[in-house]
Amino acid sequence: MQLLTQIPIKNLQKKAQNLYNILQSLPAPFYIACSGGLDSRFLAFFAQKMHLNITLLHVIGDHTDIKESNYLQTWAKNNNLSLKIFPISIFDIKAIGYNHKDRCYFCKKKTFEIMLAHINNASLCDGSHTDDKNTYRPGMRALQELNIHSPLAMANFSKNDIKQLATSIQLENPHQKAKPCLLTRFPYNTKIEKEKIQQIIEYETICEEFFLQNLSTTFDFRIRNIDNKLCLHYTTPLEETLINKLQTTLIKANLTPITLTQLSVLSGYFDN
Repeated sequence: MQLLTQIPIKNLQKKAQNLYNILQSLPAPFYIACSGGLDSRFLAFFAQKMHLNITLLHVIGDHTDIKESNYLQTWAKNNNLSLKIFPISIFDIKAIGYNHKDRCYFCKKKTFEIMLAHINNASLCDGSHTDDKNTYRPGMRALQELNIHSPLAMANFSKNDIKQLATSIQLENPHQKAKPCLLTRFPYNTKIEKEKIQQIIEYETICEEFFLQNLSTTFDFRIRNIDNKLCLHYTTPLEETLINKLQTTLIKANLTPITLTQLSVLSGYFDN
């Protein structure tokens, strides 16, 4: 394919060829579970560029942020990609409702079972990559049990590889900020309440807009619920004047000021 020969980095060119071979080996049409994040969007965009017959699948529920779903719908429409959306309720599963340490396994299992049922057990892919093997990901077990394909991991793509190749093939927003599952914002063995999830979403939305307006670079952070109090975690230092300005912005939005804590590592806070 012409696109493959135009990739400037030889190592990525080889990986891209391998990825194409893997996707081409799947019976057509095949499906891609797409959250709206970079990894699954890249996989879908690459497959489309390779003229493969694909359909995107996406779930919505009380554990998801409607902004991400809206972004995915707009992106899929702009790129002429077929997208099917399924509503899902997961909090009736006790391990999820009480945020068990293996909640990701149970959530992935139910989510992908619903998707498979809708596509009559046709080939279904996800956006997992090699870096996912280096973190605590109990959901990977569910993918293995259900025979979900992970082409990026199979082709030995790292997160950095994805960003580089996404830029090369002109995927929109190739450095998209990671948006981990909202349930990771709560301690393990804590009852999850829909209102508290919406509270996290509300704070994150306002903070995202604030940092976008006041910083020249993308600012990575997490809003977490710790002992029923919200805390904004970040790694890049913030000036005191900016912190005060953020608190004022929250007050003007009729929200309670938030605790800010700088960490050395942002992800996996409750896994430590």
